[in-house]
Amino acid sequence: MNVNLLACVSRGRPRGVSVLAGLLVLLTLATPAFATSARYRLSWRDDPATTVVIGWDQVDGTDPAVCWGPLDNGPDPDAYPNTATPDTIQHYRGMNNHFVRLSGLRPDTAYYFVIRDSNSNSRRFWFRTAPDRPQPFAFIAGGDSRSNGDPRREGNRLVAKLRPLFVCHGGDYMGVGSAEEWVQWFDDWQLTISEDGRIYPIVPAHGNHENADMEMVYRLFDMRRPEMYHALSVGGSMMRLYTLNTEIANDRTAWAAQRAWLEQDLALHRDSTWKFVQHHRPMRPHTSAKAEGLAQIAAWAQLLYDEGVDVVIECDTHMVKRTYPLRPSEEAGSYESFIRDDARGIVFIGEGSWGAPIRPADDDKPWTMASDSFYQFKWVQVSPEHIDIRSVRFVNAAEVASVRDDDPFAVPDGLVLWEPPTGTVLRLPFSVDDETYTDGGHWSEVLSPRSTWSYLDQRGAPAAGWYDAGFDDTGWKTGPARLGYGGDGETTTLSFGDNPDDKHPAAYFRTTFTAEDLDSIQRVIVGVLADDGFVAYLNGREIGRRRMAEGDLTEEPYATAVVGNQESYDALDIDLSLLIEGENTLAVEVHQANARSSDLALDARVRVLRQPGSDDAAESE
Repeated sequence: MNVNLLACVSRGRPRGVSVLAGLLVLLTLATPAFATSARYRLSWRDDPATTVVIGWDQVDGTDPAVCWGPLDNGPDPDAYPNTATPDTIQHYRGMNNHFVRLSGLRPDTAYYFVIRDSNSNSRRFWFRTAPDRPQPFAFIAGGDSRSNGDPRREGNRLVAKLRPLFVCHGGDYMGVGSAEEWVQWFDDWQLTISEDGRIYPIVPAHGNHENADMEMVYRLFDMRRPEMYHALSVGGSMMRLYTLNTEIANDRTAWAAQRAWLEQDLALHRDSTWKFVQHHRPMRPHTSAKAEGLAQIAAWAQLLYDEGVDVVIECDTHMVKRTYPLRPSEEAGSYESFIRDDARGIVFIGEGSWGAPIRPADDDKPWTMASDSFYQFKWVQVSPEHIDIRSVRFVNAAEVASVRDDDPFAVPDGLVLWEPPTGTVLRLPFSVDDETYTDGGHWSEVLSPRSTWSYLDQRGAPAAGWYDAGFDDTGWKTGPARLGYGGDGETTTLSFGDNPDDKHPAAYFRTTFTAEDLDSIQRVIVGVLADDGFVAYLNGREIGRRRMAEGDLTEEPYATAVVGNQESYDALDIDLSLLIEGENTLAVEVHQANARSSDLALDARVRVLRQPGSDDAAESE
């Protein structure tokens, strides 16, 4: 018996299947059952209606080729009319990556293929080219699949059940991008292949965990541009999909070239009905542990809005979010560079969590529609008339029915979807009339950013009970937020004392807000923006602290961490029993990390979720 074939059986068998079982298979089948090719993948680098890249790891054997055609001729490679040998080979990341670039394909057509080599043949696979004219299709968008294999594999199984036209992956595939990790990632990716052999093209983006080699994703998926920014049209002029690279921000020349390319391509495709952008790092992350995407905002935000981009898909923070339509703005009523614009704004969705460690959704904005934390990807259904976006939870994959190819929009039985207060489906074009609240309520803001506060910026703690509702703060100074010093955008400047090397350890703040009809309130979230650490109180009770040690604060301790140019809010979910009908008092003490800290900042907001039919619910929209 061929020794190479025996080796192939040993390496390629499923777990728990013995070498003897593999030998029995070889003896009983007329054609080889185990291929010496493995880790199959498809990608799009050119027109997805007429081209595709077929990639695989050639584990053993020689003279590999793809045998293919538009008819399903089963597993026999000789039955196919076309044969293609690799266009390029990349011996990279522990794999012998072979790529065949097929072209001249017919749009919206199924193609079947088998990979053969000197030792064996693969199973029969198939894929579908994209349409070249407007018609409905669905795709999947997600990212951050590193770290946790179980949720990653569960998500991959759901891809096989949902049968999308293609998959957008926003980067951070594995931890450091080692050979061992990439072999595992591609092994896991085989779970996306449907039972009938259908395999789905990947549109990959470059993430920060691929920065060990800036050509890593380019080489593993045979992309056209090493800089990893590119664009595709799907459905003719129906959709233009842009992939941008946030990881070249430190290279000014490359960053400028990407911006110039993006500006030119957007101008050339203004007739596209829908425009999507995917990139790795978000402009405004919705978890407080992540830095703000100021470079992306400066380079792209206004351009994307001016050119009518509809959706931006973001990753990196490992949680779940969707925003209302937004436009870039610093005008009154804006927040963190954006303001709600239902008429023509950009919707931002994300942020990763295909297997990376889950982070809290603790940095909502006034324009956040919904946020949460769980393993998920987006299932996006596109038609000439509208877009529907759902978040799919990574549970119950074995029980999920398969989507039929002739009905790609039908939600299969057993699929578990995110049901935030604003509804399971986000539909574009956006209309408040389309918003459905699954728990029957509306969010409203009872304390807005930039509200007026009383503050004490002297050395030493204030009198006992300073955070109580009945405390007399008439001797304190007042001013609108943001309050602080150090040039972080403060409206009201505080004093830090006479010695810049020995600044006051803390500053103290109080304000009030009105809460009415308490029985209608279902949830309260207090967001605190503080540099460096803080402790917050509501009506005399502590409701949370961040970057502060536990225990009493009798000695004005310093914060446990330094915050640089804080732009994010820490979200505190509040016990409803702490609310008072009418006027409520919110108090916050902000602590520096050290005596020489260059800045201090405080702002806050309070949002409530009300039951349907309440006056505030009607007014909030």
